[in-house]
Amino acid sequence: MERAGVFEKMRSDHDGIVHVSDLPVGEQSEDGKIIPYRYRLKEVTPPTGYGSDMQIHTFWFDPNHEGESWGSGQKAGIELEIVNDKTRISISKQDFGSPKEWVPGARMAVYQVTGRDIQGQCIYDRERPEDTWVTGPKESHVLEGLTAGGTYLLIEEAAPEGYEKMKPYVFTLSQDGRCICAINSQMGVVTVHSLADGDGIRSVEIQGRYGIKVEMELQDKEGNLVSAWVAGRDSRVLTEAEGIRDNEVYHLTETTVYSDGSREITGRATRRCHLSEQGTWVISERTLDKVRMSLTHVGGE
Repeated sequence: MERAGVFEKMRSDHDGIVHVSDLPVGEQSEDGKIIPYRYRLKEVTPPTGYGSDMQIHTFWFDPNHEGESWGSGQKAGIELEIVNDKTRISISKQDFGSPKEWVPGARMAVYQVTGRDIQGQCIYDRERPEDTWVTGPKESHVLEGLTAGGTYLLIEEAAPEGYEKMKPYVFTLSQDGRCICAINSQMGVVTVHSLADGDGIRSVEIQGRYGIKVEMELQDKEGNLVSAWVAGRDSRVLTEAEGIRDNEVYHLTETTVYSDGSREITGRATRRCHLSEQGTWVISERTLDKVRMSLTHVGGE
């Protein structure tokens, strides 16, 4: 028997462990036997630098303990292990005129895109490349540990003798981290294509984006970070063990991260903590389902 809608999302802790409690073992039939519920577990967002485990894990609890029915207060338990591999992409440089020929000696670099400026151009830190290398005569270069759903900029820093430098390319990893889902040489958000005679606009190309995740930060009144996490569709339950104190004032910041590397603060709140009898404080969250884009004329039309 399958039981749907128990939890929508759960998060692993700093040790990579997800703790779930109070799941019922099953349903009692007319003859008194326990019919176990079947549960399904799927990883939605992988850890930073890793790809998602694509399996759907089905599990259930034994209807009895060592041949005896579960007694009052007894708890069934089970452990599941999910293994993540690092994200991995290969990059090679080949001759445009002879695609089967490799081009050695090009100095390449990959940077993480951290946002867009007012002109829509990529923002990145030139002092902190994700990786740099010089192309070889026969082999591809392998990058490991890029962030799933992240956007990156591939730049040829120096071309080998006899070649021009290629245009920079922007590429985005899929949300499961297992492939590149978008790649283009369009550096800006909006590209205008003029008519052949230059008198008028033929088309306008817009580089869209989607929301990857919503990050939450909780700071005390002095501005010290108390807790940080990725929002889910449920609520975050904080405990005294995480450093919160009853009747203290805290500042909550919500930041939305997009596929083009941009980050936007989408919410701020100041709240006073009121601990429950169990010593917990529940903070409501929200996630991003879609992004709506609009294009307007300079005159507002």
